[in-house]
Amino acid sequence: FLNLFILLLYIFCQQRLFNNLTDESLNKNVGDNIRTAGRLAWHITTSVIQMSHRTGLTFEAVDENSSVPATAEYLKSVLYWLRQKY
Repeated sequence: FLNLFILLLYIFCQQRLFNNLTDESLNKNVGDNIRTAGRLAWHITTSVIQMSHRTGLTFEAVDENSSVPATAEYLKSVLYWLRQKY
């Protein structure tokens, strides 16, 4: 139960952060060897899946090796989907 609670809390916090993303901000580069906002957002999204699988929670989810989505709306929709599903 605690693992599921932590997972849901993590997803909720992500959604609040991702609401500020725009298509333009996804490709913004703030420095050398630093992830773009889109790359970082996708890493955080797929980390939810990795962490939950390591705690024994398994479920259908996005492929962690897929490329970074082209739009902020798609990133938000993936998080919304995760929230609705679990």
